[in-house]
Amino acid sequence: MNWFGQLVVYAVGIFLVYFLFFTKPRRKKPAKPSKSSKKSGYEDLLRWTRGDREQAERLIALEAKRHPTLNRAAHIRAAVERFERDNR
Repeated sequence: MNWFGQLVVYAVGIFLVYFLFFTKPRRKKPAKPSKSSKKSGYEDLLRWTRGDREQAERLIALEAKRHPTLNRAAHIRAAVERFERDNR
């Protein structure tokens, strides 16, 4: 094999090492909550937390601590907005 063939083999090897070790695997993002759903934002928050009710309740409690004068629905909306903003 001449020097050009060796160069091509090295280049392909370097590309494969880079591709396998330095590219991030693509993860699916959770489905975005629909804006038209008027039920409760709690279902949207559960979707964002992948069904983890304890995490959803902790997020709601955090918003309640930050804004004690708001009602639960407002705390849920704020938790959804904060979760979306923090996980972009």
